[in-house]
Amino acid sequence: MNAPLPDHDNHHNALLCPYCNPERLVLARPGEVEVLQAKLQTSDASVQIAVKLLSGIHALLYPAPRTLPDGRTMVFRPENPHEFMQELSDRIRALPDEMTKAGLLK
Repeated sequence: MNAPLPDHDNHHNALLCPYCNPERLVLARPGEVEVLQAKLQTSDASVQIAVKLLSGIHALLYPAPRTLPDGRTMVFRPENPHEFMQELSDRIRALPDEMTKAGLLK
């Protein structure tokens, strides 16, 4: 004789129910949650560092041309484009060292 089905309206623990969870899946093993939370925090910090480094480079790029309502187009022209491009090049070349120093690369 088969066991009776549980009363699913009675808010039983579906993880422990053999009918709802026949493969006995678990959400997390003991201690695993803390490890995963620590990894997540480390990853979040790494992403923030990378965003900060890349945003600094992005800030050096020329802005897109702007077309005004009267049809005129405004473009950015630096006074000394060589200095501008040198700074951009230096920041891009420094990225691997900065990311290694921040622990993003090994």
